[in-house]
Amino acid sequence: MVSSFMNFPNEQRARYVRVPIPLKRESNFKSSFSFGFKGLIDLHKKSIEREKKKLGVSSYGMIWISFFRGLLVAFLVERLIFN
Repeated sequence: MVSSFMNFPNEQRARYVRVPIPLKRESNFKSSFSFGFKGLIDLHKKSIEREKKKLGVSSYGMIWISFFRGLLVAFLVERLIFN
């Protein structure tokens, strides 16, 4: 005899009820601060493309510019805090 810690129904018919999932509603409240993550991501992508056009560099060039900006900021913060 096999003992089981779970008792499953023996009948072939399902005894479970499907519960409907409520639909997500769009919010009509739009302000400058509440446009969600998708809006924030789109805004960021547009600003990166605008800067790339303004500077005339590729995506690879933007990566190097951001790397050197990070080094500069880290150097300035280190000098302000530790000296």
